Amino acid sequence: MEISAVIFVMVAANACVHHIICAPAGVSGSNFGVCAGTDYAIWREVCCEDGTVLGPGDPSMQCCGGQVFNPRFSSCCNRNLYQEAGLSCCNGTAYSPFNATCCLGTVTTGVSEKVSGCCETKAFNPVAEVCCRPCIHPRHPRSDCCGREYIDEQTHLCCGTDLDTIVEKKSEHDICCGKESIDESKSCCTHDTRILPLNHEYCRGQTLAPASIQVYPPPSQRNGAFLKQCGMNSTYDTQKEQCCINKTSHIGRPYLHGQTCCEGQLTPTPGIFEGRCCGSVGYDPRNQICCGGKVSRTAPDESQCCGENSYSVLNPHTRCCAGVLHEGHSLEEALCVGTQIHFPQLETRCQSILYPDPGLHCCGYQPYDLEKHICCAGHRWGRGEDKRGMVCCGVQAYVRSDPKWKCCSGRLHSLEGERRGQAWCCGVHLITDTSRQECCISSQMQVVYTRIPGFSCCGDFYFNTSQQYCCAGHVRHHKVAGFQQGENQRHCELISLDNHKTQELCNNEVLIGSVESAAVKNAFRDVVVKNALQIHAGRNVTALMDTFLLRLNHCSCPLLAQDRLYLFIRQGSDGATISDLSTMVSPVHQLLSRCH
Repeated sequence: MEISAVIFVMVAANACVHHIICAPAGVSGSNFGVCAGTDYAIWREVCCEDGTVLGPGDPSMQCCGGQVFNPRFSSCCNRNLYQEAGLSCCNGTAYSPFNATCCLGTVTTGVSEKVSGCCETKAFNPVAEVCCRPCIHPRHPRSDCCGREYIDEQTHLCCGTDLDTIVEKKSEHDICCGKESIDESKSCCTHDTRILPLNHEYCRGQTLAPASIQVYPPPSQRNGAFLKQCGMNSTYDTQKEQCCINKTSHIGRPYLHGQTCCEGQLTPTPGIFEGRCCGSVGYDPRNQICCGGKVSRTAPDESQCCGENSYSVLNPHTRCCAGVLHEGHSLEEALCVGTQIHFPQLETRCQSILYPDPGLHCCGYQPYDLEKHICCAGHRWGRGEDKRGMVCCGVQAYVRSDPKWKCCSGRLHSLEGERRGQAWCCGVHLITDTSRQECCISSQMQVVYTRIPGFSCCGDFYFNTSQQYCCAGHVRHHKVAGFQQGENQRHCELISLDNHKTQELCNNEVLIGSVESAAVKNAFRDVVVKNALQIHAGRNVTALMDTFLLRLNHCSCPLLAQDRLYLFIRQGSDGATISDLSTMVSPVHQLLSRCH
């Protein structure tokens, strides 16, 4: 795929710097900035952390060892540039947190940082392993660490002040007493670890002192027929006063005309009986306003807030943009772009960059031509010869029909010939050999694991099937009666939409809808799907007027999040292939475009 060379071309060839129109006086935002005391052009240069200015670039780019780069395509570690996005740095070594972990400056591959734990400098799977520092042991039921060893709690105790002494457990009543074990049905242990017979007076227990009771001062002694309690310490006259109670201390204070109670605090507000609150401060709304938690005086027509400032929407010399107040000679024609303003009749503003021609379409910081370019998440690409075949994969563009590329949740991967048949998406990561790697998916994340015999996925966890079992995406240690291992694979599968085969999507009946509720009944979970669309053979789309009830096997199917959008392909009476569509911008369009 040939990518157009217009990535860094920020201004048309015939548009010189001196043609760029600056905003009127008083308007924030400019095409120039200051980098460590030096002026630079922000539309074509980058200010680095060390104060140097590099180019070509734009505000979305960063510096790395004397080069500029786009963090959506590349990563920087220890001043070295890597042509892969999303890498992290571990003691100067670049690694992917999707399939590796950094522990105390050491990288362990094959264990995703998303689900791993650190045992000193080594990473481990906390579902299948346990760390008894500094050793990693296979996890077993009813076992725990004792120092660096891993013991069976049914046969041994872990004793000693530092919990590092292993003692044989001779009966179910055995407990630790210092570095020894005692039978608590026959003996007791003193605070200084002496062992005494159970009939000793020390073993009979101690009487606990009664819990302290908070005592409030008595109510003030006031007389009157209309007196009522005000907090725990006072009274107030309901005919003339009001009561202000501090919710924390429960102390009450009566108050009269000219004061305002806010969060238990009294503020003088002369001339009115009760003002308004701005946090714990009272104010007079006739001549004051609360903006951003700050009280300030205001003119009668300044009834709106902009950050901590008040202003009038009728004033042609002011404009509020996302909490930032702009003031100038005439801002009536100005529009907001984030916190900045611009004048669309005179210019085009692409985020923070001004272009002298009005009416241009923006793609990130650049203008673009819809016929010549495709805009992918703020990045401009040339369409090339196959103009209609170009689609976006995150910030990159590619031809979907080209078998050399595979898009995984917004990240584009190049496929080598021998890898194409085995390529499989796991979130943004690409699995190149499904015989050696496995993708475990939950509603929260997708994680790559190195395949281990006897292990299986449970949501995004990888567990030992001989010791644990999976139910509704949760790993459990004790199997329930009648449960058969392997049912998980027979009933439900949660996979990325990128991994669906086109014929599977386009030749079956597909249901798309949001989860409204779920109810467990015996071995089944009934899921209510709302706002559902039924798509048959990738062509006929029907909007279901009522909610749709989907019956799933409870243990074998993953939990589905309420109000999240899913795709369902039914598999038998109580199973389905499910894909989470909640992070996709136009899932129906993506589905139908694959079938046509």
